Amino acid sequence: MKKIIIASALLLLTSCSLLNMATYNANEHLIVNNIRTVAELSEDTCNDRFKMTPVAEKLYFLSTELYNFNSLVPYNEEAINMSKTLVDVTKGFHQRYQSEDNISIEYCKIKLKTIHDASKAIEYVIVRKPK
Repeated sequence: MKKIIIASALLLLTSCSLLNMATYNANEHLIVNNIRTVAELSEDTCNDRFKMTPVAEKLYFLSTELYNFNSLVPYNEEAINMSKTLVDVTKGFHQRYQSEDNISIEYCKIKLKTIHDASKAIEYVIVRKPK
């Protein structure tokens, strides 16, 4: 009787893990989706340096978080390389807003589009790989 109960419990626990429908790491996906969303929603703020400075800092923070997360996931070289490139782009964007240089609206919009498109590409890589 004990063996049947133990076998049933193991079967139930195993089947519970099989029911997890996500085929990708949801935490990794959340971070890259946050980057994409912030970049997308911030385009209208490009004409206000005071509002864009914390946005640039947040994008740099989130992309660094994504890189740090990706760097510990095994067999993840493509996402690691892409997120490192995204860190470089957001770091430059952040540094530009920390400087006293004039920043054109066009520069801001181009950088946000670049960040958005890069994060979308990373998101595609993430969701097509198994956990």
